[in-house]
Amino acid sequence: FTTGTDSFNEVILQTGAYPYAYPQIFMLYEGDENDYTGRTSEQLLLFLDQDSEKVCLMYSIYQDSGDGRGYTWTQPSPVDADTAGDDTPRVEDLDDKLFITWSSQSRIDSDNPVDKLNSRDIKAVFFDKSTKSFSDVQYITQTTDADKTADDYASASYYKATDGTELLMVTYIKTQYEQTGEDLVVGDLLDAYSTIAYRFYDFETGFYYLQSRYYEPFVGKFINGDDMLMFLLSD
Repeated sequence: FTTGTDSFNEVILQTGAYPYAYPQIFMLYEGDENDYTGRTSEQLLLFLDQDSEKVCLMYSIYQDSGDGRGYTWTQPSPVDADTAGDDTPRVEDLDDKLFITWSSQSRIDSDNPVDKLNSRDIKAVFFDKSTKSFSDVQYITQTTDADKTADDYASASYYKATDGTELLMVTYIKTQYEQTGEDLVVGDLLDAYSTIAYRFYDFETGFYYLQSRYYEPFVGKFINGDDMLMFLLSD
């Protein structure tokens, strides 16, 4: 149903929604935001939803149904059909595409809360506005024996120069949760060590670049060695 005032209309998209859905809607037009020539009403909706096992990042597209019903929302589908729990989605508009990042917790079945938290990785996809399709899911970070940190709250900054050169920088928080005693206490979670880290995306290679180090996002591994630069947030 629709309710409204003189200025706004309220349209209910979903009932019984996950209370922390964090919904975000984006217009799927390209070019000058002040030029309305050739624009359509197509939109992308991103939101978190919960089933019996996990929280998942979902999407729906508002587009012409093609069957005479006009514009309608498509059936919601997962952005990444894996078994991990998703959280904190963020989106950066890159003109002809969207860059979507989120945190994904791989060890949702673990009985250890610290182990669960430290399994949070940053994932990303590109969404092409013209084809309304997603790229393959990329790992910006991935939990390993040498890097057991909770990676979260990713955000992206994008710049395109007049010569066409593109620069995409992804910033995120890395937090190391540790159990200090035999039993987990609240202080273990509140006093965790955190840093701010970043990586650059190389549009030519499709790799993430950190100083002289390249990271292959589809297998989740660095392909050469260097030290990671991180800034102290708290100790």
